[in-house]
Amino acid sequence: MKYTDQYKTKLAEARQMHTLAETEGRDLTADEQTAFNQIMDECDKLAMLIQQTTKLEQAEAVEASLKQSQGRISRPEPIHTDVERYSLVRALRTFTEKGRLDGLEAEVSDELAKKSGRSPQGFFLPLDLPIQKYGNLDSTTGAGGLNTRVDYGNFIDLLRNKMLVNQLGARVLSDLNGTVQIPKQTGGATAYWINADGGATITISNQTIGQVPLAPNTVGALTAYTRAFLKQTSMDVESFVRNDLATVVALEMDRVVFNGSGSGSEPEGILQNSSVTTVALGLEGDYPTFAKLVEMETAVAVANADIGRLAYVTTPAGRGILKTTEIADNTARFIWENNSINGYAAYATNQLPSDLEKGSYGENLSSVIYGNWDDVLIGLWGGLDVVVNPYTNDAAGSVRITVMQETDVAFRHLGSFSKCVDLKTA
Repeated sequence: MKYTDQYKTKLAEARQMHTLAETEGRDLTADEQTAFNQIMDECDKLAMLIQQTTKLEQAEAVEASLKQSQGRISRPEPIHTDVERYSLVRALRTFTEKGRLDGLEAEVSDELAKKSGRSPQGFFLPLDLPIQKYGNLDSTTGAGGLNTRVDYGNFIDLLRNKMLVNQLGARVLSDLNGTVQIPKQTGGATAYWINADGGATITISNQTIGQVPLAPNTVGALTAYTRAFLKQTSMDVESFVRNDLATVVALEMDRVVFNGSGSGSEPEGILQNSSVTTVALGLEGDYPTFAKLVEMETAVAVANADIGRLAYVTTPAGRGILKTTEIADNTARFIWENNSINGYAAYATNQLPSDLEKGSYGENLSSVIYGNWDDVLIGLWGGLDVVVNPYTNDAAGSVRITVMQETDVAFRHLGSFSKCVDLKTA
């Protein structure tokens, strides 16, 4: 960087001038002092230019990393010019009866396969189905020929809405390709104090940028429908099936963010990550206290992460004990009031474990997580792979549907969270 070289040259001139006077045991002469001050003024200007250039280069590097060929984040391109007519139920019914798709649904699945560079085990369901679909309204006199908008629900939006972590503030990145590196700042510039005589100078220090990787792993879930149900063509059935599949995937995504094992291809969740600060209640677990929950907040604040979408999450049993535990004795003010704890939003879900053990006698303990949920990243690759199995439960007249999604979970800063895993509720 040209400014850096100039800065070093000017700084060397000032140092040489100062060292000469110091060696001779005297102060700078009036002319030397004037020259010294001019040099330091030029150094200040160069330092500002260096800082501006560094910030610009870092911003350009972030932009470039998001456009790298090995991974990108963008709004998906339209899959098919006629995708508004896509029907998931029709796809399931056709695959059940023929063992393959045809028509529009086949074209969409083929396009997604070509786009992702992989073949589905069943067929690909696009995550970005249109919010509105058209149908004929013929139940009212004179209205039969009118095209009427019907809200079937965009699948990716359905998935987001059903994920508690998304409601908490997690970021869902869809339509990813390959491994994605999300940039994050890992260090900042350093401030220095300067002596009045110019004996100390500012040392250049730049922000440092790290990366949070997202790589595709496959998650699968299973559901089933009767053959008779799949033969229905009503809009309610279409909406029901889309909602049902979105719920199946969303529940597993929630669980992994909270408590993923980190083994095999399963991402590691907050409760399993040893880098997340743990606030303990007792050797065998113990009942909650307001002070311990504040300790969880303090742990996040100490990590300079107490900004963003801050909230608590616990189990239903944990919510119950927090609703009946006073902040202080005889105050009639409880830790959990109006779905908040100490001014922060509070949620309860069965996706957090409530059967934890600690010590020799602590059992059926619940967990609590506090943190900035804006630092949760969930990546989704391609479409949902839908595998139709009409044979396993054929005697019962039902069709098994397995859905698989390539996804990953990562955290921008683990210091953004704290956890408690020994909450006694009974």
